[in-house]
Amino acid sequence: MNIQLHRVLLSLLVTLSILFGGFFAYQTFYIKRSIQQSVQKTPHVTIEKLEVSPKEVQLQLKIDQQFPVHSMYVPLYQRIKSYVGNRELRLQIQDQPDHELQQAWSQMLFGIREGLAQQRYTQVLHTVEKVAENQQIDYQVNMDQQYLYVHLRKGNHFLTKVISLDQESRAMNKAGSEVKNIG
Repeated sequence: MNIQLHRVLLSLLVTLSILFGGFFAYQTFYIKRSIQQSVQKTPHVTIEKLEVSPKEVQLQLKIDQQFPVHSMYVPLYQRIKSYVGNRELRLQIQDQPDHELQQAWSQMLFGIREGLAQQRYTQVLHTVEKVAENQQIDYQVNMDQQYLYVHLRKGNHFLTKVISLDQESRAMNKAGSEVKNIG
């Protein structure tokens, strides 16, 4: 009797392992393949890193200077989000900044944070304009209902930031909070 109980428990454990393992493997491969196909259809974007776990999907996209972030980011994000289900999507954009662009971004960041926190959006534009013109950097600032898009370019280098407007206002209302940059 005791041997039969062990066999039943062992076969139950093996069956459950195969079922759940197959289920998670199917979901992982289905999600990865769907995301890869979706990104491949988008011009000027390639996948640098893609990791799928039961709780989240981490995706790092490499863009080139031709990628129109202000018009393509949200549709691409929504397409990818439709594949991940209930998982959290962590999407990062990999650009090609140099030291000068990173330094310019650092100089802009305080004015951008302050402008977004106080909902003075023209202050954001003026901050970017002032720093970019002083350092002779080409810039583009766009905003929609969800995100602020800042694109800086000098020579062959570029820096692209996508900041969620909702996250910005929540982060700035908490003392000492860090701005969460999606891109």
